Amino acid sequence: MRLIPIHCEACMRTALVSETALVNGLVACAECGARARALPGESYSEDDAVLFNDLVAMLREAAITPQNAAQLGMELDARSHENPGRGLRRLAQVLPSLGILELIVAHKPTPMRKAEGMLALLLDALASSRNRQSGFIPAAPTSAETQLKRVKTGEGEG
Repeated sequence: MRLIPIHCEACMRTALVSETALVNGLVACAECGARARALPGESYSEDDAVLFNDLVAMLREAAITPQNAAQLGMELDARSHENPGRGLRRLAQVLPSLGILELIVAHKPTPMRKAEGMLALLLDALASSRNRQSGFIPAAPTSAETQLKRVKTGEGEG
């Protein structure tokens, strides 16, 4: 079964749901009942759910704000497919609670790449909440790189 990441703007929760639960890219948030939107990008298998949920919990426990998420996302911009884990190490320097990830993914390239991709997705979802909370809503979906550039320049804040 394919699992799709969703994000609820109302309660700031991110979770995985079965692709069959989505209707036009939306689903009711299991936490608060508001509409949650599917996040663009990757889909996951049931085997990936534990890592995804661990990452969600780590970010929640760290009380990551939308602005912090954008800054941390910039650290992940340096991730490399040839050198997996580089982005995780950079993030762990800024957010020590993520240091445990290196143990979880055991320095194996494929799980490291997957963890970095999941973190990029989660941080992007949190960072995009900043734009929505400020009243700025992009006309079209933008990439994480474009959103981070907007955060750096303050574009779209009013």
